[in-house]
Amino acid sequence: MVFDIIHLKQIFNHKNLELQKSEAEIKNLFNKLFYLGGFVGSVILLPQLIRVWIYQDVRGLALLTWMGFLAGSMFWLMYGIFNKVKPLILAYSVSTIIHLFIVIGIMLFRQNTL
Repeated sequence: MVFDIIHLKQIFNHKNLELQKSEAEIKNLFNKLFYLGGFVGSVILLPQLIRVWIYQDVRGLALLTWMGFLAGSMFWLMYGIFNKVKPLILAYSVSTIIHLFIVIGIMLFRQNTL
């Protein structure tokens, strides 16, 4: 009887170890996907940034909307920092900077379009 219980504990521990390894692999995959998503999300903002800063064209851009995007990215950045989530910190650091420059550009170049 004692042998059976010990044997069952060994099997359970082995299965539990395999499950933990599987969960770690899934978490690693999602981290990589989030890094990719953060990179793509930041790259998508670059044409808007170029339009604002290179061409100084802010026609059709709503300051309130871009301030909302800035606030949202700042909140996600703070969440990532407080919870030590590296993919969030990296992605939203870049996004926050880009949003900030777009907002500043809208405020600076808005007079040129009035």
